[in-house]
Amino acid sequence: MRRFLALFGKELVDWVGGAKLTREARAGTLDAFLDGTTVGGAALRSRLGGWLGTLQVVRGRPVITYHKDLSYFAARFGVNVIDFVEPKPGIQPSARHLEELVERLTRGDARVILTRTYVEHRSTDYLAEKTGVKVVTLPLEVGGVAAATDYFKLYDYVSNAIAQAFAGAAAPAAR
Repeated sequence: MRRFLALFGKELVDWVGGAKLTREARAGTLDAFLDGTTVGGAALRSRLGGWLGTLQVVRGRPVITYHKDLSYFAARFGVNVIDFVEPKPGIQPSARHLEELVERLTRGDARVILTRTYVEHRSTDYLAEKTGVKVVTLPLEVGGVAAATDYFKLYDYVSNAIAQAFAGAAAPAAR
């Protein structure tokens, strides 16, 4: 039960049930279900809480990640990963790649970079300095930060950190 509440929030789990929501998520139909089902005149999405609710501000918004290790997370929570600081796993970015990212970030293609604790930070620091984007360093495991004492608290921390970064980041410029 705790996992359902953490992912979907108490109100939505009470209305629909965690098992039903999980089936919809696994089938890839959760978004259509939340948007297409109404209760009391409002779409179920308006009752979404938990990590999915927290990360609604991120849904569809572009982001650059340091490494591809956040790909599954991004897919589940609707984060649009448009590029990587590390172009190939284990290979640090070249000066040319960093300048290409500076161009993209200067254009406003993304306003947030997500990175992890155990990688070099010279590249992300450089990108932030040159473009003013927000860099969010995330733990990848329990104990990665003091607040992440178990798996649920790890995802509470990660979800809140990402949502806060996007809440304060300007939307990309329209083209």
